[in-house]
Amino acid sequence: MFSFGDSICHGHYYPKFTFPKRVAELEGMDYVCHAVNGSTIIDFTEPDSPYHDTTHHILRQVKNAAAEHVDPDVIIFDGGVNDAVHTDLDIDRFGEMFRMTAELIRKRWPDALVVYVTVHRLWKRDWDVQVAVYGTAVRICGELGIPVANMFEDSPLDTRDREIGKTLSFDEVDADGEPIVAGNGTHPSPEAVERYYVPLVRETLHHPAAHIPAVR
Repeated sequence: MFSFGDSICHGHYYPKFTFPKRVAELEGMDYVCHAVNGSTIIDFTEPDSPYHDTTHHILRQVKNAAAEHVDPDVIIFDGGVNDAVHTDLDIDRFGEMFRMTAELIRKRWPDALVVYVTVHRLWKRDWDVQVAVYGTAVRICGELGIPVANMFEDSPLDTRDREIGKTLSFDEVDADGEPIVAGNGTHPSPEAVERYYVPLVRETLHHPAAHIPAVR
């Protein structure tokens, strides 16, 4: 299994327990993480930025994936949570870049099962922007026939409820490197990973056709 994406895939400050890694373990697969904290679908960097042409752009993660790895059987990708920080997000541009990313994954690894994982509903993002990002990504996945593990609609993990955010997410780790579960709702705690992300992603892997969004 390969993963591409942002800190939800990478694990923020706790990459030793992430939903793709846990799913790969339970499914008996080797796992290679290409996801990087802070990554986006749109390339927001300027040519003179220190982040220009780096893996903080998910399309470049795909382009730069090491050729020496054995071709994956499964690819998990996410993306959009950091794009949604921008309240003036150009949603058409987001859709264009999302499609390019998904199509490149398909082109590079045509025999792999590709699954897009939406983020859960978030407290720390503008709601209208979240809905636009989610709707655009899922619509494109439907058009391309890509299964979606739909944490946004099919999971009860909704950190707009502040208590849920504080008890099932983390922002920092303690001196021992363990998550301090008192977060702002963005990064799922190990409990949230195990309880919500892992079962839905595994279900999608086992029944991919049932998780391809309808094209409307």
